[in-house]
Amino acid sequence: WGQGSPGPRPCWRGGRRSAARGGRAAARSRRPRARRRRGSAGVESIQQEENIAEKKIKEENLKKEVILGKFGETFSPQDTELTYRVEIEVYGLVKNKDAELFEAEFEKKESRLRETIRKKIRNSDLEELSKNNLGLLERRILTECNHQLSDHLLTAVGFISYQLIEQ
Repeated sequence: WGQGSPGPRPCWRGGRRSAARGGRAAARSRRPRARRRRGSAGVESIQQEENIAEKKIKEENLKKEVILGKFGETFSPQDTELTYRVEIEVYGLVKNKDAELFEAEFEKKESRLRETIRKKIRNSDLEELSKNNLGLLERRILTECNHQLSDHLLTAVGFISYQLIEQ
């Protein structure tokens, strides 16, 4: 073999490389036999199980609205001599999977939660109680209520009705 030649030629028999040299015939002999195709029933059952699991997860993560209570607080802001009355109906959002646990916790700690919400309303500035800034009060109520509960069961808090009345 001269310089630059590719080396020994493969052994050809009948237009194919021999199995001894690692040709196609060798590759065929090393391949596992084709398995029987599973029927579409096997694939469908796996897909159904996946769909059921996805639905279950979606249902668990759906949120349920629970009423935390109606509150009517009278307060006088620090910088004024005026008296105001705030009437709020508060709701919370709880995941479906946590609904039973929340109801049990709420039953035990309802008075503490109501007192916490009242304090947050009373300690708010007049500016915080304006309709444009209610998000701050909602976040404060959410944080305090979740501290009172064993787990962070509430995912959000909002107001069904809200009135700020000058007396």
